[in-house]
Amino acid sequence: MYRGLISTSLFLISFHLLILSQPKPRVDFSGNYFFDKNELLSATSAIPADNFIKWADSLTSVVARLYFDNGFLDCDLTRETEFLNDTIPVLLKLNIKEGDRYSIKVVNIAGDDSSFSGSTGELTRKLEGSDFSSLSLQKYIAELIELYENSGHPFIKVVVESVVRDTSEEQSLFVNIRIEKGAPYNIDRIVIKGNENTADYVIIREIDLVPGEKFSEQKINSIPLKLNRLRFFDPVQIPDYYLDSRGQGVLEIKVVERKVNNFDGIVGFIPPSNDEEKGYFTGLVTVSIKNLFGTGRGTLLRWQKIDRLSNELEFNYYEPRVFGFRLNAGGGFFQKKQDSIYIQNKVDLFAEFPATDEIFFLLQFSRESLIPSILEVPIFTVYNSDQNTFSAGLKIDTRDDPLSPTKGSFFQTTFGSSQKGINGPAEYLTPEMPREYFIKRITLNLNLFYSLFPRQVAMLGINGKHIEGGLVEVSDLYKFGGTRSLRGYRENQFFGSVIGWSNFEYRFLLTRRSFAFLFYDLGFYKRDRNDKLKITGAEEAKSGYGFGLNLETGVGVLNVSYALAKGETFNQGKIHFGIINDF
Repeated sequence: MYRGLISTSLFLISFHLLILSQPKPRVDFSGNYFFDKNELLSATSAIPADNFIKWADSLTSVVARLYFDNGFLDCDLTRETEFLNDTIPVLLKLNIKEGDRYSIKVVNIAGDDSSFSGSTGELTRKLEGSDFSSLSLQKYIAELIELYENSGHPFIKVVVESVVRDTSEEQSLFVNIRIEKGAPYNIDRIVIKGNENTADYVIIREIDLVPGEKFSEQKINSIPLKLNRLRFFDPVQIPDYYLDSRGQGVLEIKVVERKVNNFDGIVGFIPPSNDEEKGYFTGLVTVSIKNLFGTGRGTLLRWQKIDRLSNELEFNYYEPRVFGFRLNAGGGFFQKKQDSIYIQNKVDLFAEFPATDEIFFLLQFSRESLIPSILEVPIFTVYNSDQNTFSAGLKIDTRDDPLSPTKGSFFQTTFGSSQKGINGPAEYLTPEMPREYFIKRITLNLNLFYSLFPRQVAMLGINGKHIEGGLVEVSDLYKFGGTRSLRGYRENQFFGSVIGWSNFEYRFLLTRRSFAFLFYDLGFYKRDRNDKLKITGAEEAKSGYGFGLNLETGVGVLNVSYALAKGETFNQGKIHFGIINDF
């Protein structure tokens, strides 16, 4: 008995080892012209090869289906097998006779509504005469469904009843399709859930839908994009559409509100460096209300004490859909005291006209005054001046989410013209000196987003600003450097009449709106020397690189990065930290 068990065990072990020692079967193709060998191998690579006969049958079936789906209805496959030691199959030879490719001669549609015949006819003419493929037929059906869905038929069905060979013409096909459009429906009611603070009318106003409107799949699918741009909610999903017990069409929108009204600040005290000085406070206080009383209006108040002699004060207000029109408007006030050089006051008004859901026209007017500080020892710093600026621009935004895009782009450019009047100081004005100057400004901002792999996003940003004119002073020059432009350097460390920077980030999504990232920044600035205006000439290119973390928190979007300027060692890096203000 034991001898029999031992013999059986040895046989099973030997058989198992024989199976493991068999080489993996290979396949060789011949006669293939439409598909090359790599394409065929890729299409069949997922077939398990543990059983040669099943593997060979599955591979033959996949290749046959691949040719059929691309119009080779007469494709013929034969196969041969090569063995190792006349017992172990190691090579499958697949001989392919492709035959001619069939084309679609006529598409017959049953059940087509006469009101849609023009549109369906246009789609059909594109398909007729083309080479047959399952993919092109599926695309055609999807376009038919989309056409009816966007015209009030949410429950349409499109069925391919048959594909028939044309007996009068070789390699031609008749495709017979039946449309079951179903009854037309409207959006009779709009139900919004989850908006504890935001008023219903704000959401309905933003989605451009009103109760009683005809059902449109395209409009419903665009709702998340429109609501995400408000930045009031977590990423919004496509709403549900259903019929209630009375047969009325109900559109149900679900939102989860973010905390968008924030107060944050930090205050520090700098002690005196000697007995003759006094200490002073520095700090930053920001009050940001992006959804005032749930109406969609926004306001921002910011105060910053930079050092003993410099501070900034800013106030902005935003009004969406002014008087119910497709017009967004706002304005602001900005004051800056720069060391003991000047005080700058600026008031601006802007308007934004949405041409489509993605294209916006921009207009802006600003008035700026510059007042030089009075010094004990008179020296020239800047002219006492007033400046009026008119700007026009264009914005195109195709991002799927403004806070953490995974695809799309953002483009904005503005062109401005300023009239600058010189009022003093009198001791620095000469009779031949003009009292008015014209200044031109151009700005450009382009951000591209692309998801290479799941939960990974590449971002490329390109930015530039240029100013030129008869009298461009230090206060007119553009500044950059730091968290929002060129990391690895101090905030606004560089300034010039021409500045430009690019940012490349590779992001790893932790949640939908939080991510870790690697980055590389490259910047350039140039300014011409002007001894009269106390401007030193400079032209440099700078770069920085590092890593960081972008987190959505209860107080806003927190951005932290560790950056190294070119040539710095690791312990010389800078930590950039801040709450991103998306006002």
